[in-house]
Formats: sequence, C-alpha cells, structure tokens
Amino acid sequence: GCCLPLALPGETATPWGVLFARRVRAPEGLSLRDRFCCVAPEGALAGAVVRQRRPGDVIVPLGGPGKKKLQDFYVDRKVPQALRRLPVVAVGAEVLFAVGAGVSERCRTQSGQPAVCLRFVEAKNLLKMAQERPKQGPCGLKFPPD
Repeated sequence: GCCLPLALPGETATPWGVLFARRVRAPEGLSLRDRFCCVAPEGALAGAVVRQRRPGDVIVPLGGPGKKKLQDFYVDRKVPQALRRLPVVAVGAEVLFAVGAGVSERCRTQSGQPAVCLRFVEAKNLLKMAQERPKQGPCGLKFPPD
C-alpha cells in the first residue's frame, strides 16, 4: 500500500485526501470531538508516515487503559467502515492518529507546548474548504502568516 513520509510542516497528499501539518503552540482545552484533527508534540511525530492501516497495527488511545489493536479501537468507537479506509499516521506499527477515529496517548500535549496540528481533508472536500475558509487554520486554530 501507499506509505508516505509525513511532511512537517507541510502537506502530505494521499490518494484519500491531504494531511495538512502546521507548527503551533498547543491550545488549552482543545476539543477532541473533531476526529479529522490532531494536535501532537512535535517530537512524537518524528519518523511518522501516512499510510493505510495494516494487520498488527496498535494504538494507545488518549486517556485509555493501554495498548489495543487498531481493529478493536475502531470497533469500540463504532467507527463506520467508510472511515476505516482513511489513512493513519504511524511510527512502525504504532498508530498515533487514526484519521476519522481518534488519537494516541503519545499525542497528549501541555498548553503552550510547541506542537504540530494535523488536519485531514478528504479529496472530495478540498475545493469546498478552499472556497469557504481560505484563512481558517486546521482545528479552528489561527495560524501566523507563512
């Protein structure tokens, strides 16, 4: 399958859509309801790739009891099959961000900490996003000009 190095910062174009990565200061009280967005300490993403899920993938869910198989994570969260086809951000077999499902404990940040905001936009939504909010940052965060 497709396996691409995560561009930090930058854009990683995949067959499913684009993963936007921007350096930010970790916000206080970021909502985890947006399952297409992830804020992680920059160091946690070293060596990360964007790819499809694979047999043997594991995740340590944020706030969860410990490591579990990615498949079980999807089932526990009642993630629809359509979202399970979206990519993951992983280091080896450890998934840090399962797009459309959730994030790993390794993505926990402290307020004000240097971090990276990842925002996945499905291919079908890219044009709409560009027309609606050209200045809006991923996760609703305001970014300084490039």
